Order: sequence, then C-alpha cells, then structure tokens
Amino acid sequence: MAVLVNELLVTSDSPFFEKLSEAERQKFFEEILNIFAERYGKQNIAYAMVHVDEKNTTYARWHCANA
Repeated sequence: MAVLVNELLVTSDSPFFEKLSEAERQKFFEEILNIFAERYGKQNIAYAMVHVDEKNTTYARWHCANA
C-alpha cells in the first residue's frame, strides 16, 4: 500500500508581508488553512505551519501537507 502526501506551499514577497500587521499576517494564513480544509477536508490535513525567515522577518511562507 502506498501513502500519498502532498506538501503545499503558499508565500509571497517581502513587500506584501511588510504591509501587514502581525494580526493581519496571522489572519492571512488562517484563511489559507480554511480554504485548504474546505477543499481537501480538515481530517486530511497532516500539518500546517508558518515559517518566518530568520534573517528577513517580513518574509513568511506557509507549509501544509495533506494525505
């Protein structure tokens, strides 16, 4: 039996994130999670996390894996 997992990445450039407050950035990624949960089913999301670049804190990306 094979297990298939897709990792999805959502990001933008630094100027996009520079315009957002911390609360707006969180809402942005929460909305992405809601969209993916609707599309693939919440029960199929293995993980979802936001990674903020250590050197450039205005750059962020969102990783999600669904099975």
